[in-house]
Amino acid sequence: MSQIITYRTTDDSEKVILLVKDIKGETHEIGPVYHADLLRYMEGAFVQTAFPYLSSGDRELIMSGYTEKMWNDLVSGIGSL
Repeated sequence: MSQIITYRTTDDSEKVILLVKDIKGETHEIGPVYHADLLRYMEGAFVQTAFPYLSSGDRELIMSGYTEKMWNDLVSGIGSL
């Protein structure tokens, strides 16, 4: 499920900054991304297809609401079981 709550425009009319909420409710800025790519994602394209130029951490935040730090903390906690 997408965690994108809104976006804001940039000086480049083809690009926007995504405002993405994490699972704790904090807002993060991601981008800029092409507006056309955002539309493609919202129409059902996979995040890695729509935004191949974003980091894997940014794409994970968009998809799940987990920041890279949260994900690493979760994984390291599982490894210590």
